[in-house]
Amino acid sequence: MDRRRRWARWMVVSLVVGVFAALPALAGSRERNLEGARPPLLVEVEYGDSLWTIAKEHGDPNRDVREIVYFIRKTSNVAAADLQPGDVLAIPVDCLPKS
Repeated sequence: MDRRRRWARWMVVSLVVGVFAALPALAGSRERNLEGARPPLLVEVEYGDSLWTIAKEHGDPNRDVREIVYFIRKTSNVAAADLQPGDVLAIPVDCLPKS
């Protein structure tokens, strides 16, 4: 039994040390990714706009419009029926034309 306790204690200590050793590397990579990241494009809905027209106008012409609509809905947390003039939609960077 004493051998099992030592083994379990060793496993817990090595796991904790491994997690703390990995934290600086994970934090550094996250900061590097955020520095070069472009924010999503914010578009204000005007009278007569629909998710389809906004996706077609602002989205990447090489992507399927339905896919862009899906990501706009997911990012902005909005349903097509709830769209009102003055609402602000976020178009993810992945859906924008490559510059």
